[in-house]
Amino acid sequence: MRLYDIADGYRHLMDAIQIDPETGEISTPDVLEALAVQDAAFDGKAEAVACYIKELRADAKALKEEEEVLKARRYAMDRKADSLSQYLANCMMQIGRDKVQTPRCALSFRKNFQVQVTDPDMLAKQEEFMRVKAPEPDKAAIKAALKSGRVIQGAALVMTHHLQIK
Repeated sequence: MRLYDIADGYRHLMDAIQIDPETGEISTPDVLEALAVQDAAFDGKAEAVACYIKELRADAKALKEEEEVLKARRYAMDRKADSLSQYLANCMMQIGRDKVQTPRCALSFRKNFQVQVTDPDMLAKQEEFMRVKAPEPDKAAIKAALKSGRVIQGAALVMTHHLQIK
């Protein structure tokens, strides 16, 4: 039986409970027994789903750790390749070679233009050359202000529920 089927059956059993109007006692004890069975079944299924969630999170954590190791290795290889490329370029310039052609590779220098900002203050006075980032709400500051009792138009503190699995 699936978890949502158990929850649905639980809800139907709760609706089926009848109370004796004179005594105030439950007049359907068999429903209570069925609820106990549903409750146990729900706990078992909930535990299985929670264990699966924990397993998925553990796998995701292991993948993230491996991703960080691979990222560090990639950066190291990129830095090494950049360093060797600069070394090769310096050697070619020292002997005055613009091109090297072999059966396996072709090396040549290419001219490119790169902007070098020499005086950022002077550029700041020329708005056409400046980029401005759009402001964004500081949610941490807003949360602290709302928790302290301030009323902030356009923001509200909303309580949500997050399932914690240990």
